[in-house]
This record gives sequence, C-alpha cells and structure tokens, in this order.
Amino acid sequence: TTGGMVITSAGQIGSADSSAPFLTSMANLSGTTTGSINITDAGGLTINGALSSGNANINLNAGTGGAFANTGGTISAGAGVITITANTINIANTVTGNGGINLVPDAAATTVAINDATGTFSLSSAELAFLASTGVVSIGSAASSSAFNIGSLGSIDLSAESYDLTILNNTGATTFFNFTAGNTLTLQNNGILSFNTCLTPNVPGSGGQIQGSSLNTTDITIGGNGTISFNSGAVGTTQRLKTSVANYGTSITTGDVLITSTRVEGVNFGGTFSLGPIGSFILSLNSAGAVTQDQSQVVLP
Repeated sequence: TTGGMVITSAGQIGSADSSAPFLTSMANLSGTTTGSINITDAGGLTINGALSSGNANINLNAGTGGAFANTGGTISAGAGVITITANTINIANTVTGNGGINLVPDAAATTVAINDATGTFSLSSAELAFLASTGVVSIGSAASSSAFNIGSLGSIDLSAESYDLTILNNTGATTFFNFTAGNTLTLQNNGILSFNTCLTPNVPGSGGQIQGSSLNTTDITIGGNGTISFNSGAVGTTQRLKTSVANYGTSITTGDVLITSTRVEGVNFGGTFSLGPIGSFILSLNSAGAVTQDQSQVVLP
C-alpha cells in the first residue's frame, strides 16, 4: 500500500527473535517501544520517522528483492542489536545499536559493496558514518556466494567511528579490495577487522578468498594496537593483501596466505595463525619492520 504505520507500544513487536516477525505490507514505518521490534515487509521497508526500542533488539527485513531506507528518521536500539536485511540499502540517518549492527543482503546471489561501484547491496562511506555502535558492525552474509567489492570509489575512513568491523562471505565468493593508489580502509585506533568468510575451515579450498588491490596501496590501515583476523579461504593469492596494522590475531585459512605489511614498526602475531589442511604463508615486511610473537605461532599443514 502507500500508507504507513506508527508504532507506540510498551511491549515487543513480533517475536523477540526472527522466528515469527510481524508481517506488514506498507510504505512507511516509525514509532517507539520498550521491547524488541521484529518486522518483515516483503515489498520493501522505509523508516519515515524515528524508530526506537529502548534497549531491545530491532530486526528489520525488507524481503527478498526489497529495498530498505531510513531516509526519514533515525533508528535506535540503545544497548541492543540492530539487524537490517534487504536487497538494496540506503542509510540516510543515524542507526544506533551498541550491541552491534548487522547489515545483511537478502540472498546468497546478492553482490555486496562498500564504497565501490560494483554491488547491489551497496554502502557508501557516508552511509557507514551514520552507523553508531560501541560493538561490531557486520556487513554481508555467511551464506553468500557472490562477490564483495571494496573501495573503487575511494578511501573508506572509519577512524572517527567507535565500532569494529566484520566482513562476512562464504565459499565461491571473493572479497576484492579495489583501491587506487593512496586509498585505504581505515578503522579506529586499536580497532579490530575480522574476515569471517569460511563455514568449513577444515575443508581444502573452502571459504571465500580475500584479494588485495592491484595497485601499490595499503588496503587496510589500523592505528595503535589494531588487529586483523581471518577465518577464510586463500588470502592475497591473485593480488597481495597490503596492511598497516600491529597485530594478526587468531586466524585459520584454507589456502595460501600472501600479505605485505607496510607498517614501519613491523607486526606481531597475537594468536595462532593456522593454514588448515593446506597452504603456505608468505609475509613481506617494510624494510624497517620486524616480526614478534605474543605466545602465538604460525601453524603450517
């Protein structure tokens, strides 16, 4: 319909999880509750006014092929978790979920992009700046079988944001960094970037690959005592992944790993880095850098 719905409730809307959502067919949504909000609209979902759940979780699903937008209002779950599922997404006002924010494509075949020209479920740098969380922002789906493209439209500067970042993907799907020279993905100082692109870490060749930019630029920059971790397929085998980060955290990959560290101070292994059943590990350092270990090891097959 072309109508809308305004929620005012002292309890939850729909089930507390995604098992039994409140189903709608409307154009617009806004409102306030003190309980969880779980709404699915198969025709797409637009937030046209402030939507708040106190500190309870919010789950908004625009349906398969549906568009999501909050062009008309903010969304706040306080200390809760926000999950938004859609085919296309337009974040135009603040989205607050200090328990974490999950941005999920509607189907395994839906391509994902962060500040990149290629991708259906696409988020710009400006949209990422509207996300407010002291937890983890997760982008993508563990069920995905499609490409995840990052950075062809320029640098992604999240250094002023308070959240850590997780990239989700799976077997058959590659995460591509597409930065041109001088551009990079930057997280807050001491931030954590996690690649979770493999559901079957003990199966050779499984898991989504991660490939660096073709040009000579640092793909990932995290200041202070930042950390990158991998639960993934091969890394940097077509184009080396280039990082400026202090720590490689506990990781497992199912293929070769080729990383260049551009960090002058070198890198530290803060957890076990395992290459699963197959694979080799090649790490190139800045000429002034060094490798240290913090009660950790690189485990080869």
